[in-house]
Amino acid sequence: KDLTKHRMTMVNVQSPDFNINKPKNRLASDDESNSRTRRIAWPWIVLVCVAVVVVGGIAAGVVCGTGKCTKTTPDKPPATTAPPNPDSDGDTAPQSTLKQVRRNGRLKCGVAPGTFQLTDSEGFSADLCRAIAAAALGTSRGENVDFVEVTTFNQFATLLDGTVDVLAADTAITMERDLLEPTSGAGFTFSTPYLYTGLIFAGDPVFVDCADDLDATGNCSSFRICSVKDATHSRILQDIYPGASLLLTSNLASSFENLRQGICQVVAGERFTVSPDVVPDSTTQAEYAVGENLFSKEPIAFATRDGDPEWSDFVNWVLQGLLYAQEIGITQTRAASLRGTSDVFGPEFTNMFADAVSFVGNYGEIYMKHFENIIPGVNGINTGNSGLMYAMPFGEVATVKPATRTIGTLADIRNRGILHCGIVQQQFFAVKDQQTGEFSGFDIDFCRALSAAIFDGEPDKVQYTDLSATERFLSLANGDVDVLSRETTVTFSRDVSEPSSKTGFSFSQSNFYDGLGFLGIPPFGRCADTLDTTGECALLSICVGNGTTFQSRVQELFPPENIVVKKRTSLAAQGLQNGDCNAIAGGFADFTFANSEAGG
Repeated sequence: KDLTKHRMTMVNVQSPDFNINKPKNRLASDDESNSRTRRIAWPWIVLVCVAVVVVGGIAAGVVCGTGKCTKTTPDKPPATTAPPNPDSDGDTAPQSTLKQVRRNGRLKCGVAPGTFQLTDSEGFSADLCRAIAAAALGTSRGENVDFVEVTTFNQFATLLDGTVDVLAADTAITMERDLLEPTSGAGFTFSTPYLYTGLIFAGDPVFVDCADDLDATGNCSSFRICSVKDATHSRILQDIYPGASLLLTSNLASSFENLRQGICQVVAGERFTVSPDVVPDSTTQAEYAVGENLFSKEPIAFATRDGDPEWSDFVNWVLQGLLYAQEIGITQTRAASLRGTSDVFGPEFTNMFADAVSFVGNYGEIYMKHFENIIPGVNGINTGNSGLMYAMPFGEVATVKPATRTIGTLADIRNRGILHCGIVQQQFFAVKDQQTGEFSGFDIDFCRALSAAIFDGEPDKVQYTDLSATERFLSLANGDVDVLSRETTVTFSRDVSEPSSKTGFSFSQSNFYDGLGFLGIPPFGRCADTLDTTGECALLSICVGNGTTFQSRVQELFPPENIVVKKRTSLAAQGLQNGDCNAIAGGFADFTFANSEAGG
């Protein structure tokens, strides 16, 4: 049985591992705790070479002093994490947005009118804003939300200048927006996606068929498509449908008004914005159809300002809490069972997940309330029964201005001419050839991909450091390595404040998925698998690696007398062979190693 989740991400919509911790991932970078800003800023650089590797945020340079690092935008001064506090008696130092929201007693949420059925502060995005408010302020103040209407053109500028605290405005993640969003000249931080959708056509059935076929010839040459200016759709259309006649509008309502007047025959949007269930009859023509094909990937997420990871983490983990509640069956009426989940953000937020779910329900309840029958399938909870990898769209990266970086981790790596990559020697993932001394394996290839991306195609400028589970985060926090490319689970506490290093870390998208299982000498493998410690199973002795999420989960499942903690997971596998234990806890690679060591 798979008794825990490792290297998790969200494709379809996937809930996290609360541990109290999050998904599992094989790449991580440091996040300085004193300033609560990210130490490494790479994400999308690796996507140029390997689509599933996204490390941190290349929103550009990183300014690092002793105990303090500030993420900056290319050719821009360090970003302000939040507007100065007017009541600070002259103290103009940036204040955490989370603390500002608590001080003001209100959340300012940027929303897009006409999307997610948002009318009169009601709808899917409005409920997500309320979930954040309830988590930050308490259940009794979940309605303390100021909804600020934004457009695709001004949404990022509105976020950057502090007019809003968070965007919940049908905002898709792209590399461009993460790196250097063009309308604001800044990069932004995005949550895990909370909705997966894509470009679709709707309108006059005849011309919708033309658009679905990307046909602009013959009878299909005389129609016009309305698309919202500065939305990802308009740029995608220009790339995939060069022969189309496009009319760019200020917002979706204008697109539909043009459709009603016959100025446009087709509207470009997402299923939740063009579905007949959400579009009033008065805004469409007599005959109205929705196309069958999706022409883009639109992972919709919260957006927050760069340079304020405490707030970005908080927003993201509220979403994760809604997903987690759905997965384990905790509904709005049973939200109290989530009380006291964690004080990672401080004692005042011990009940943040319970407060959010109590106020608006879990993710599934919110989704069914607003989107039932509109967007079926892809936005259900993923329990590991389908593909889990999802490559984020790039956006218009060709237009992003290169920056000269003289400080920060990326600059340090380039100046020293070598990448320091933290690994763990493990079958299939990082194996050292005893004759040549060279490494190979899954994790090694990601280090090589990083090297190639940083050093203009040279994959071998890497120094590998073998780190145990208890050593890895301290080594990363101390700067001994630049990145971890090893078995490392993304968890709530590691993201916000990892216990051994007392700092938070930035994690890439997951590049491998696994889970806790057991292997043992009969009958003890079965005993562990069935969580049985009675009768003949009373002699069960499970070896598990120290400092791992496997260890913490095993300690939740079994009494101490049935657990033998080893310094490394590889030593746990050897413990089965030398008689230290009669079962081991681990994942796919651990069991393969144990089988090979045992001779079958």
